[in-house]
Amino acid sequence: MKFSFYKSLYKKYSFLSLFFLGLIVGFFRCVPIEDLSQPLIGEFALNNQYNVSDTIFLNTVLSDNFGIDTVIIDIKPAENLSRPWTNTKKINNVGARVLELKDSSIIVPSSFSLGKYELTITTIDISGLKNTISREFIVGADATKPTFPDVLLPNIQAFDDGSYPACRLEKVPLGGFITDNVGIKLITAQFETGTRIINRTFSTNDVDSVNLATVFGNELVFLDVPNDSMLTLIITAEDFENNVRSVSINFTMNCDTQSPIIEKIKVNRPFNEIGEIEVIQGQKLFITGGIVRDSLGTLKDVYVYFNNDPTPLISGENINNPIFNLVGNDSVFVPIPSNAQNQDTYTIKVEATDVAGNAPTTREFIIDILPNEAPDIELGLNYINDEPSIFNSNPNNPPTTLSAGATIRTETKIIEDVALDSYNVSWKRNNIEIDGVNLDAGDLVNRLVISISNNRFLVDQNDRIGTRYTLTISATDTFNQTTQITYYFIVE
Repeated sequence: MKFSFYKSLYKKYSFLSLFFLGLIVGFFRCVPIEDLSQPLIGEFALNNQYNVSDTIFLNTVLSDNFGIDTVIIDIKPAENLSRPWTNTKKINNVGARVLELKDSSIIVPSSFSLGKYELTITTIDISGLKNTISREFIVGADATKPTFPDVLLPNIQAFDDGSYPACRLEKVPLGGFITDNVGIKLITAQFETGTRIINRTFSTNDVDSVNLATVFGNELVFLDVPNDSMLTLIITAEDFENNVRSVSINFTMNCDTQSPIIEKIKVNRPFNEIGEIEVIQGQKLFITGGIVRDSLGTLKDVYVYFNNDPTPLISGENINNPIFNLVGNDSVFVPIPSNAQNQDTYTIKVEATDVAGNAPTTREFIIDILPNEAPDIELGLNYINDEPSIFNSNPNNPPTTLSAGATIRTETKIIEDVALDSYNVSWKRNNIEIDGVNLDAGDLVNRLVISISNNRFLVDQNDRIGTRYTLTISATDTFNQTTQITYYFIVE
């Protein structure tokens, strides 16, 4: 009985509980819940100043109790500017209660006015509630220098010291690019010596990347310096905000681009004022010396030709040495024709090549044929009994007076330009030769100056007054040209 009572009571109260619970649920389903909380914007860092091309990074957390719908990041000027920068970034339909702005970035452009700007973050939740935070910052001038991301020397292997091989007067094999965030205004290329500077200017800041090979083309060439010389090439770039950066590349001169040098040639005859070799008719010409040099490498062949004769007078083949002497121990005869006439010309031509294959060096020497002159008489001092005297050589004038037993001596000389055939001295008394000197061509080889200053000629002690003497000096050259002088004397 009691059990039935309690069971009935339990059912009664259970029913009532469920009834009232239904009433409560039904009530609240009819009355909406109001969102009274604004979205939250977490703390974030912002620099006081950003320069042109800098990146503004935003790191913050946005949240809302019901959910975020829209996020707006807005940049606008905070003062009057002629060319204001504005930037708006909007994120729609987020839907999440938490949104992390991690490394959200904005790059400061270069085409707007510098000055004060304001960055605003606005968050709107799904209920339409809004929260806004603003910060001011300054946009400053560009401070980023141009960059050289890939200045290259294609296909060139550097030496151990880091320098690159170079060849004089050849194009510098420069490649790669120069870049800048606001635009390149000027590029300069010069060697450290400053002997040559090449400038390239650009008129607008639209040029933010420059190809070095295109800019300099074939104009940038190595200086003409000796081998093993160090050259430093300096490339400088300047942008439109006057930011400057330079890069240096070292080169070592290490090539043979010079042809051989014919330094000199020696012959047994003089050169005139215009560099021609002067040879007198009948005179022999010899090459007595000369040097050919390759200052940067080694010689290959050297030839010397006379008057375009295909057979060389001198030949040096496969020399493989930087220096070649044209003549060894013996002089080389130059076969000028024996019948060469005055004002005829001939040539000696020297040709030289090197192993580097540079253009052959040719040097030509002109041989100028001069007339053969008769032997020349050079008058010197004359003596009677070792006392200076004047000898008469004019048969129409009174003869020089002598005393019996006197001794005479003369320093008269014969000078020949090429070769003598004969030389004679005759001392005569009343036209009868009593003393003299007779020399023929065999005695006169290589004797171009003849003097009888050591010869003494005697007057007979028993000579009567009026006895006449003559001293005759004569010479004939190989062209049969004769020169003669006679001195006349009388005994008193």
